[in-house]
Formats: sequence, C-alpha cells, structure tokens
Amino acid sequence: MLRKSLLFLITGMIAISCDLSAQSRTRFTPQKTKPERSEYPMFDISVYTGIPINEFAKNTDALGFGLKGAFFIPMSPKTPLYFGIGFGGLIFGSNGQYINENLVISSGSTVIGTIPVNLEARTNNWMLNGLLSIRYKAPLEYVQPYAEIIGGGSYLYTRTVLYDRSDKGIFTSNENKEINSRTLESSFTYNFGAGAGFMIRLAEQVYLNIGGAYLRGGRAKYFDKDQTSKWNIQFTGSGNFDPNNLNSNDVTLDYAGEPKKSTTDMIQINLGVTFKIQ
Repeated sequence: MLRKSLLFLITGMIAISCDLSAQSRTRFTPQKTKPERSEYPMFDISVYTGIPINEFAKNTDALGFGLKGAFFIPMSPKTPLYFGIGFGGLIFGSNGQYINENLVISSGSTVIGTIPVNLEARTNNWMLNGLLSIRYKAPLEYVQPYAEIIGGGSYLYTRTVLYDRSDKGIFTSNENKEINSRTLESSFTYNFGAGAGFMIRLAEQVYLNIGGAYLRGGRAKYFDKDQTSKWNIQFTGSGNFDPNNLNSNDVTLDYAGEPKKSTTDMIQINLGVTFKIQ
C-alpha cells in the first residue's frame, strides 16, 4: 500500500514539473515572428523625352516626347531592391497636310452641285519602348534617391493616317475620323543602359518622380521629320468617286527618299508620379 502511494506521488510530481516547464518556456522564450514588411509594389506614370545622341543625333534633330508607365515588384519584403517592367511611346516629329477640294457634279455643261473633300494626312515618326529594370531605392522617409540598370527593345515606325475633316463626316463612320492608314517604314532594335533619379514624398503613398537614363541602342532604319515634311499627298478622285466609300486609290502619297540608318543612342528624362501599392 505504501509503495503504491509513493508511486502515485512521484508520478504526480513529474507531471506537475513537466507542465510548469512547458509554461515557463512559453512565457519566457521569445516566439519567432514574421518580418514586418517595409517595401511594397510601386507603379510609375510619367511624361518623358528622348534626346538623340552620338550617330542618332547626326541624323536627326528631332526630340521625342511621350508617355510611359512601369510596375515595380520588391525582390524582398525588407530590401529596397525592385524588379520592374515598363512600356512607353515617343513621337519624333509629326507632319500634317490638308487636302481641300470641291468635286463638281455636272451633266454636260450644267453644274448640278459640288461635293466638298476635306481631308487631313498626318505622318508620325514613332518609337515604342519595352524595358526591364533592376532598381535600388534608398529607404529614406521624404526624399528617396534611386539607381537602376535597364535593358529591352525599341520598335521604330513611320505611319501616315488619312482623316476625314468634313463637317458631317461623310467619308467615314469611325469615331476617330480615320479613313485609312499606312505604315511606311518599321524597324526593331535592342537598347540597354542605366538610370538614376529621386522620389519626393507628396503624400503617404504618393511620390513625385524625377529621373533620367542613358540608353545605348542598336542600329535601325527610320524616316526623319524633315523628310516627312517634304512628302507630297494629293487627291486624285475621278468622276467615279463615291463620297460614302473613299477608295485609298483616290489619295496618293509620294514619299520619295531612303530611310536613314544609324544606332539609336539617347538620353531619356522623365517627370511623373509614383504610387505605392499597399
């Protein structure tokens, strides 16, 4: 009987000791917690300009103006290193020509009426950019400098669009008044380089973004705005002209001249707004 009592007592003491030990570990041993997130995805939207340099600048004095956007994902919750992907478009010169004619409807020598032909032919030299980047941003509170490595590609093309400028829109039913269009030259090339800038805090999640980049570009073919300004666009509609179905053969474009060829190095400068996505 005494042995059984001692056995129960020892067993109870061991159980109580284990329970106290577990409580002590829970109370005094710090628990591992997840690191607090300090870096969040960001979205940039900017107006920017492209300034040709080196061989590109010798072939054209046009400056590119356009709009671009980029999305940045932090590579670690606590590290201000971002992977970015962005797209943008620049216009390196735009030329327009208006065509105002009156088609005479007659029967013999009798004039029955006239049909006004009011058209605009607009030629734009475009450069579209698609870029990948790695950006490091200083984790400061109000002004955050950054530096980045950039690489991607550019698509250059020259396009002429014919618009209906008549009062009643008799030549097309399209909302943008576009009748016809034609791409006259296109070229794709690579580019790479580096950039830097700084973000100035405007609100809790909004920053003013000012930056620039130097990009080396591969060789491409393109028309310059001085070339496109000399192109001659004429209306050659005949007596079979149908105002409700303008035929592209009624408008001719004389774009004599060879496209220029060079590398496409440039400096880009941007001004925009950055939003943190929390």
